[in-house]
Amino acid sequence: MSIYLSLLGNLALVIVLLSGAIMALTFVGSQRTVERLSGLILRETTAQVELKLRHFFDPVIQDLDLVRAWDDSGLIDLDDAAALNRLLAPVLFALFASGLAQIFAIASWCLMAILLQPMLRFYRCSPLWGAAFPVIALVYVAFTLDSAYQHAMGRGGLWKGRFQANASQS
Repeated sequence: MSIYLSLLGNLALVIVLLSGAIMALTFVGSQRTVERLSGLILRETTAQVELKLRHFFDPVIQDLDLVRAWDDSGLIDLDDAAALNRLLAPVLFALFASGLAQIFAIASWCLMAILLQPMLRFYRCSPLWGAAFPVIALVYVAFTLDSAYQHAMGRGGLWKGRFQANASQS
């Protein structure tokens, strides 16, 4: 009987060792599979995000190229803040001036609204947005200045109730 028990014990040991080896090989193989799949998913996701970001920012890049072309041709001077302020003057004079200045400001505002119509048609927006264009520009300037102020104060950008950390802090 003792030989029988010894053989049975050796068989159990072999079964345990083989099971352990099989489990180790399975674990190592699954780790490699997980790494390959993770890499594949990460590459695909990155490619999709880059494509979506490119499509999102292409109009902005085109607009910036257009502004650069205007600057190169002399239509506007990006280094001249007073010239850029003249773009906002129609709003301010139309709302707060009187007499001839107000009439010219309203005419300029209307001209800006008319000149914006092709772009509004291109983006399939209501033509009435043209009248709001100078006000939208004024609000955009206010938000940009506030963002610059917040950044200068070291608070970063507030987004979804969270302040974004500086690159040096992360």
